[in-house]
Amino acid sequence: GRRVFSTLFGSAALPRSLIESRPRLLVLLDRARAADTKSICCTFSWAAAFGFVTLLDRVAAEWSGDKAVLLDHHQGDGAAAGVTAGAGAATVILGGATSKSGSAGA
Repeated sequence: GRRVFSTLFGSAALPRSLIESRPRLLVLLDRARAADTKSICCTFSWAAAFGFVTLLDRVAAEWSGDKAVLLDHHQGDGAAAGVTAGAGAATVILGGATSKSGSAGA
């Protein structure tokens, strides 16, 4: 679990909630590897809440749809309050990804 987490999120340091709950960690890892929109948005929101910029960068670069969808998604697994705190970093990353894709201001 920790190795996969490190690969996906770019950090070996797990948040306490994941250290204390292996099932929660496994659900997050499954969601982070899924290709459906809901899973991608949930994972992006969670990563933003906890400041995992490596995942934010990767998802933003790979996302082909409207990048605002990634910021508008909220999840109910305890990270929703942190999304507000992490939204600044996510917005900067998405702003860079949006301008790089040529769709800024569109």
